[in-house]
Amino acid sequence: MGHSPIRIELTRLENEVRDKDRELGEAHGEIKSLKYSERLKEKAVEELNDELKKVDEKLKKSEALLENKNLEIKKAYDEKKAALAAQFAAEATLRRVHAAQKDDEMPPIEAIITPLEAELKLSRLEVHVDFGILRGS
Repeated sequence: MGHSPIRIELTRLENEVRDKDRELGEAHGEIKSLKYSERLKEKAVEELNDELKKVDEKLKKSEALLENKNLEIKKAYDEKKAALAAQFAAEATLRRVHAAQKDDEMPPIEAIITPLEAELKLSRLEVHVDFGILRGS
């Protein structure tokens, strides 16, 4: 019983189809694996984007907080500068009062000095309180 050329060709073709089916199955498995890998990468990118947004929001909040602190410090500095200017002005007035004290028409020196000293004490107290609040916050 010899094998006919048709039977041999049919067997060869069947074997080739089985090989192609196996190759196709492997290709499908590889495609499935690549799709799964791609989904994992996309998910990781989404998570990184979410984390980046959170970090960016924290950065913006920190920058705003820093800006507010800088404004508070500048305000305190300006208030201290104004208080010192007021103190120097009061001291200059006091020196003029002492220099002009020889004039008999001047009111008693206590009437001039007492309100100025009270104002100076209040200014100094405000500056100390403002700096105390800033340091504590």
